[in-house]
Amino acid sequence: MSSIRVGIIGASGYAGEELIRLLIRHPGIDLRVITSRQYKHRSLESVYPDIGSFRNIQFDDPDNLEKIDSQTDVVFLALPHGAGMHYAQFLYHRAKVVIDLSADFRLKDPSDYEIYYKFSHPFSDLLEEAVYALPEIYQDQIVQSRLLAMPGCYPTGVLLPVAPFLKKGWIDPSSIEIVALSGSTGAGKTLDSKLLFSELADNLRPYGFPGHRHTPEIEQQITKLAQNRCSRVLFLPILAPLRRGILLSIVASLTEEISQQDAEGLALHFYKEAPFVKILTGGIMPELRYVLGSNYLYFSTCVLADKKKLLLLSVIDNLGKGAAGQAIQVMNIKFGLDQTLGLIP
Repeated sequence: MSSIRVGIIGASGYAGEELIRLLIRHPGIDLRVITSRQYKHRSLESVYPDIGSFRNIQFDDPDNLEKIDSQTDVVFLALPHGAGMHYAQFLYHRAKVVIDLSADFRLKDPSDYEIYYKFSHPFSDLLEEAVYALPEIYQDQIVQSRLLAMPGCYPTGVLLPVAPFLKKGWIDPSSIEIVALSGSTGAGKTLDSKLLFSELADNLRPYGFPGHRHTPEIEQQITKLAQNRCSRVLFLPILAPLRRGILLSIVASLTEEISQQDAEGLALHFYKEAPFVKILTGGIMPELRYVLGSNYLYFSTCVLADKKKLLLLSVIDNLGKGAAGQAIQVMNIKFGLDQTLGLIP
């Protein structure tokens, strides 16, 4: 099989850098184009010496669309929200597979972009074409689509643990409360004084509450998983003194009495074919160190003593399963490769 020709637009951000690290070791791809306005015409090795050289590849100008079009089969968009829509529209109509790591095509209601992202979406027709590319849930749709909207890191950490219980009807979708502690790389490479080391160290800071940008995405998908029973969630993200990683605590009301064994059994059965979702049983709780640098999500279930509430604890690496790793998993599925290819050493 010939190699898949890959491009990355926005290769100098945290997610773009992680994509390069993972794709360099992927045996099924040919990394042809990486772009960055900041580093254009510089070699990959000069910008990221720890990655090393890769056929002396250089950063290109992202506006060199002719080269991107002619040399790629699939393009990853690792750009800030709102910055990649025109690239997506151009490449989609050139029959490329577009894997977008931003929020630009995750939401189906264009008005949500005006509320949460403060812009009017210029390609609302493509919102209908895009597939929400959570691989463990929407694998069949991923295979059929060329515009793949990658889930956010927080939504991934929430949706995978709750999905089995929502589909079974065991939890009330309107009762879900989420508290998440996350590292600073989730905010991207922005010049924000609140992200300075001296502001993060020895500190915890709630942010984006109420009305965090990932809230409508979480609610949209929970509603879908719950057979269109409307969902409104309480979502409190907290910035922790970490570079990467997220730990999430998710509480929901049970709709019927179940045992701990029932909860663990359902989760294990639901994800029996999912190589990157690990369910911890027997009272073992997830820790951030289990997932850092990987594409895994670990979660545990706990039926609380009164059997009226379910507690789910999950951990992911926001740059792995929350961004670059999951995007490569989706690429593998789209092109008929083993979904673990390039992601498990």
